[in-house]
Amino acid sequence: MIEYAATVPEFYDAINILVQNDPDVLNKTMSFLLTNPALLSFPSKVAYLRLQIEDSFPSASYGGYHSEACNLLIERGNLARTLVQQLLRLEQSEIRTRHLQVRFVGEEGMGTGVCV
Repeated sequence: MIEYAATVPEFYDAINILVQNDPDVLNKTMSFLLTNPALLSFPSKVAYLRLQIEDSFPSASYGGYHSEACNLLIERGNLARTLVQQLLRLEQSEIRTRHLQVRFVGEEGMGTGVCV
């Protein structure tokens, strides 16, 4: 019944608002909507994808990583060499699960990505 209702524009909008506000309903009572992608709007699909990503990587969030940071100290004049040296000292799991913070030798500031 709901699948048919999703083809009616007014119900389509209401169902998609519900999915956007609580994408987990697609894992529960409204999972049948996943079998027919035309019943979901693009924002609903994005909300569901974000939920799947969060479930796959529980330590990740959209504002960054919650785990301990990897501090990289880079020489601006030897950027490539010092960056490679710093990354090689880390385990692969550290690079994938930690928040990278970059600092340049002799410069103030630290944070996500490159700070100037």
